[in-house]
Amino acid sequence: MRKRSLILIGLVAVVVLAIAFLPARLVIQPLLNNLAQSEPEVKIKVEQVGGTIWDGFALIKMPAELNFLPVSLTWNVKGWRLLTGQLALALGLDSRDFRVSGAGFWGLSGKGVSDLNGDLNAAMLDRLFGPQGVRARGTLTADNIYVGFADSRVKGAGGQLVWSGGQVRLPPDAGSQEVELPGIKAVLSEVSGDLLVPFTESASGQELGEFALLMEQGLYSITVLQRVMTLAGLESDGNDNKILMKQQQPLSFEF
Repeated sequence: MRKRSLILIGLVAVVVLAIAFLPARLVIQPLLNNLAQSEPEVKIKVEQVGGTIWDGFALIKMPAELNFLPVSLTWNVKGWRLLTGQLALALGLDSRDFRVSGAGFWGLSGKGVSDLNGDLNAAMLDRLFGPQGVRARGTLTADNIYVGFADSRVKGAGGQLVWSGGQVRLPPDAGSQEVELPGIKAVLSEVSGDLLVPFTESASGQELGEFALLMEQGLYSITVLQRVMTLAGLESDGNDNKILMKQQQPLSFEF
């Protein structure tokens, strides 16, 4: 009986290794072709694929909304995590406008990202904040970000985002003015299954607003306090804790 079990384990290991070391192009290209057929609005073009399913790379061009930005993608499967029933990939993304590294994980206990670090040109967030009439420039830095999801809820979050400061276009409620703002810091946390990201001025720690993923309602929310006007040297009524803008939009994808 023991010999039979060892043979079975050996056969499973051989099959797993055989799949893992298949050329990446045999799997990545069909996956993207299927994505293109099922989600025609997602236009990602593959320029080159190399390596294996276990450890490989791809050069892709992002959708038109990101100006067909060329992106280098690398991945490496964390084999020991398979023993816990979880598929985890060390990921790297590199382009003209951003550089990000971290890990993505999927399993019976949930999915998410961890150890996320990197820099992002804030202009790339125009698509997210554009509907609210907000635009920012400068550099956004991710520091050890972790967000986990399970059962359509946030199960944990941590790390921080730091914006360098720079030019910002305020929302229509504030006159759509272009102003210069100092650096801003945001710390991620999970509260009652939602993702809350309050942001403060880096130097003073004063509260400026909050971004939130409201999972049960299927919304993301952006709140900006009037203190932003004060920091920008604009006229206000003196109540810095007054809400200047609050917008909510449906999430366009499921977690």
